[in-house]
Amino acid sequence: MMEKIDLTYLNSITDGNKEFVTELIDIIKIQLPEFIEDLNKAYSNKDNETLSKIAHKAKSTIAIMGLQSLTDLLNKLEREAANNENEAAYEGYIKEFELSATNGLEQLEAIFN
Repeated sequence: MMEKIDLTYLNSITDGNKEFVTELIDIIKIQLPEFIEDLNKAYSNKDNETLSKIAHKAKSTIAIMGLQSLTDLLNKLEREAANNENEAAYEGYIKEFELSATNGLEQLEAIFN
């Protein structure tokens, strides 16, 4: 089962400002496909340093969506890729990120449209 988004953090940083929320969602819509593409590219190129950096950047976007287990997964990917550990797991992490992030974005759009 996919994790449900938690809007507590989003509401706290926007003070309930619907325009600001809409702007953030628009940014997330742009960033998520880029993160997915960049993670897959870095993984294909066996570039663990870049993989770690992208996971780090993606964490803040996912945190805004309140997806704690996905934030934890990105933490794990960031740490393991930085240390060249557990490389066999990276592809699964990226697929999980792709599915969960896309699902979270669909939830956000459903709530705010």
